Amino acid sequence: MEDACYLFETILDRDVVSWNAMIGGYVVQGLGDDSFQLFHAMMAEGT
Repeated sequence: MEDACYLFETILDRDVVSWNAMIGGYVVQGLGDDSFQLFHAMMAEGT
């Protein structure tokens, strides 16, 4: 997940697909709290 997080942070124009991939990655790794935080960040960014 560290590499995925690094790459995600380098994306300048995040779309729903990139957000969904990261949220799904957190869920698969059993990191539900992190996925929920990322979902809220997505909503705050207006994506």
